[in-house]
Amino acid sequence: MQHRYVFECLDRSLKDIMKAVDPERYAMPFGGITVVLGGDFRQILPVITYGDHADIVAACITRSRLWSICQVSPPRVCNLPVTENQILISSQFCDVQTENTVDNMICSTYPNFSHEGHSTQYLSERVILTPTNQTVGHLNSLIIDKLPGESVSYFSVDAVEEFGGTDEDMNKAFPIEYLNSLNVAGMPPHDLKLKVGVVVMLMRNLNQTLGLCNGTRMIVTKCLRFCVKCEVICGTFVGSKHFIPRMELSPSNTKMPFKLYYVAISRVTSPTGLTIFVDDESSATTNITRNVVYKKVFYGLPEA
Repeated sequence: MQHRYVFECLDRSLKDIMKAVDPERYAMPFGGITVVLGGDFRQILPVITYGDHADIVAACITRSRLWSICQVSPPRVCNLPVTENQILISSQFCDVQTENTVDNMICSTYPNFSHEGHSTQYLSERVILTPTNQTVGHLNSLIIDKLPGESVSYFSVDAVEEFGGTDEDMNKAFPIEYLNSLNVAGMPPHDLKLKVGVVVMLMRNLNQTLGLCNGTRMIVTKCLRFCVKCEVICGTFVGSKHFIPRMELSPSNTKMPFKLYYVAISRVTSPTGLTIFVDDESSATTNITRNVVYKKVFYGLPEA
C-alpha cells in the first residue's frame, strides 16, 4: 500500500494538467478523472522506516483528505477472528522424520529433494519465505548442507566511500572486520557459500534483454573462482545459462522511505500448496499465531 502522500500528489498533478483543458476542473478531485485505487488494508500497510504505530496509521489513505470523496466497494466477509487465527501445519515431511521442526519445514517444502533437487521445474515451483535475514541465513545453510559436494565461499570486499578523513583515520573508524560483520538489508552476507544445485536470486539488473533482472531465480551449475555459472529457472528465458560475475553493490539509504512488496499467501492458488511454520516464544511448534492488525486503519470503512 502506498503512502497517502502519493495519492495526494497524483491529485494535485491531475488538477494542474486538467486546468489547461477546463479551468473549472482544477477544483474537482483528480481533475475530474475517475481514479480506481486498488489495495487491501488487511494485507499491506504503508512501510515507514523506523515508524511507530501512529506513523504507519497516519500514512494510510484513510487519513487523507481524499478519503471523504472515495467510494469504497463492499468488503469481503472474513470469518477469521481478529485476535487469533488457526494455521494448518502440513504433516507431509520427507522420507526420514526428524525432531528438528525447521528441518521438517524444509522437507515439507522440498519432498524427495535428493531425487528431484536437480529438476529446474521442481525448484521453480517451491519457495520458503521468511520475515528476517537471520532466518534466511539459517535456512540457506541447512539447505546447502543437504546438497552433495563441497561448498565454495565467496567473500565480499567491503569499503567505505566518501570519508572525509585520511585512509588511516578511515581504517581506525571502520575496521575491515567491522565492515565484514555488518548484515545490511538488500545485501548478501560477507561469506556467501554456494554449491552446485543451489537456487540463487539476482540482486540487480545485469541484462534485461536476456532476462537477467533483479529478482531472477537461477540454479548454480558451476562455481568458478571469479564468477558463477547459473541456469535461469523461471520466466521467459528459463533454461538459458549465464556467467554471473562479481559486482559492486551499495545499500539504499535506509533512513529514507522505501517501497515494500510482500504479498505471499494471497498468491497461493490452493490450500494444499501452502505450508506455514509457526513457533511460539519457547521455539516450540504451534498452530496458533497472533493476527496483528492496526484496527485504527479500519475506522471509517463500511461495515460488512
